[in-house]
Amino acid sequence: MKCLAIAFLGFVCIVVVLVAIAALMTTTKAAPRNTELPSNINYSVDPGQTLLLDSTEDLQQKPQAFFPWDGSLAVTLVECDVYENMQEAGIDSSNRFYRDNGPASGSKWKYIQCSLKIENIDATPEGEDGLFGIDVFHLMVEGGSSDFWDSTQPRQVEYFDGYIENATEKDGYLFKLPVGEERLLTIGFWVEECDCSKPMYICAGLWDGATKYRFYLPTQREG
Repeated sequence: MKCLAIAFLGFVCIVVVLVAIAALMTTTKAAPRNTELPSNINYSVDPGQTLLLDSTEDLQQKPQAFFPWDGSLAVTLVECDVYENMQEAGIDSSNRFYRDNGPASGSKWKYIQCSLKIENIDATPEGEDGLFGIDVFHLMVEGGSSDFWDSTQPRQVEYFDGYIENATEKDGYLFKLPVGEERLLTIGFWVEECDCSKPMYICAGLWDGATKYRFYLPTQREG
């Protein structure tokens, strides 16, 4: 009888354990999965510091900047200077991007020129031509004037020195950069004089999330 009682108690314990395991598995299966992407993320660096623009990582976080390549580019803002105009910056008047003054009369303009070091870690452009576009970079002025620009939108590249040979007007913003190589490229922007003392950064991407990746110019940041 004693052996029978022990056996019965053992059977009861096994049943209890199995029921507990089944309940735990049911609870685990029923738990909702969190499919929301991390949001409100941005990456900011100062001149001389490098950001890795990884197309896969970007799509896993909100906002999404969207890069027109598969893989990663390592980008560094090397230097930045402010000039009265393109001529003072040493740009010849025969250059395809040359402009005597800013994009609109009636405003005082400054020309800002920056050098970017771009290294191709393992990126492949999406286009069949195998070329990258410098127009993935923009300039954002924090609290910028709205007299000419939409202050909530980044400004487009107005000068580029690294375009492909025999480039037409259509592909004047395209450049080559094979995997494992790096280039120092110069880009320029027109900025209203009243905005030159405000915080600015170069951002990267083609969607609204482009401001997630910020290369600050050597000016004081907000805050």
